[in-house]
Amino acid sequence: MKTTITTFMALVLLLLTGCATLAPSPTTTPAPTETSVPTLATSDDDLIGIWQFGSGNFALFFQFDEDGTYRVAQRVVTNLQDSPNQLGQFMVEGGLLTIVTSDESVLCAGQTGTYEVHLLEQGRIDMVLQEDPCSLRAAAIYSGLEPLSP
Repeated sequence: MKTTITTFMALVLLLLTGCATLAPSPTTTPAPTETSVPTLATSDDDLIGIWQFGSGNFALFFQFDEDGTYRVAQRVVTNLQDSPNQLGQFMVEGGLLTIVTSDESVLCAGQTGTYEVHLLEQGRIDMVLQEDPCSLRAAAIYSGLEPLSP
């Protein structure tokens, strides 16, 4: 009986000692995924077209035309051409978009804003506020604008 208990104790000690020295199995760290770094817009051509920001009743549509004019409206079909909330001139230089709202605009009349424009994957853009005295326009975060037309 004494031999059985001693053998049993030795076996338990051996198992415990073996468990204590087992190293945890290594875990693999996933390789970082490569994400493309956004580039800055360099010319008006980078913005020409119609862009959508948001969706549903909260969507805004930006139209930048080849003649250097822009329009902003809440409805792309009925308002963008006929009664935009903003219209004026724009230009892109050195990654900065400068918009000069016309005096006839419903919103931000006669005010000039500057935004850094990032060209993103899948043709999207971000417009990052640099300076804009129009508090309504400056308060918005224009991230991930989707192209509706080239």
